[in-house]
Amino acid sequence: MKHLILTGFMGVGKSTVGPLVASQLKLPFVDSDQHFEKEFGLHSSSYIRRFGIRAFRKWEKQFLRKILNKQTLVLATGGGMVLQKINVNRMNNEGYVVWIDVPLPLLLARIKNTDSRPLLPTPLTLKHLREIFQERKDFYKKCHLKVSSTFEKPEKIANQICQHYKEAVTPFSEQGEREGEAPTALPLEGGDASPFK
Repeated sequence: MKHLILTGFMGVGKSTVGPLVASQLKLPFVDSDQHFEKEFGLHSSSYIRRFGIRAFRKWEKQFLRKILNKQTLVLATGGGMVLQKINVNRMNNEGYVVWIDVPLPLLLARIKNTDSRPLLPTPLTLKHLREIFQERKDFYKKCHLKVSSTFEKPEKIANQICQHYKEAVTPFSEQGEREGEAPTALPLEGGDASPFK
């Protein structure tokens, strides 16, 4: 069975929705940022200030390769993990990728007062967010499912993600037997839900 991989901009709720999805699917949950902190004993923001973004991106690439070689799991990725083409290809080949998308004005309200986002300018404005998002948008679009979020509860988002994931990874023959008809293929991007942090 394929991994379920959550992508999306910082603050969209991947770390909140991920454990709920993992619990429903009875799979382990891994958060890449939390894994980094556990491995290095410091927040990624502190690491980036000290050693630079290139060193952090190198770690992300190595981490992704290793974690996707393990048993099936639910993975919440850092917002910039999609910036390396090798990561995007690996995620799409070895997992079912869900892009959680939240309107930028709502994101700004969520993250503007945090100091744990070293790549964001201070003070943070909507213009800054738009510029960063434009840089990443085409990478986020390379997903199997897009979930658009505003104020829905995390549980509702998790339910929808799980439903689509189960339909997508169930073998064709099993779907036909269960529903009494041939399954309908999911579009590359679809759904209308939203995670909340």
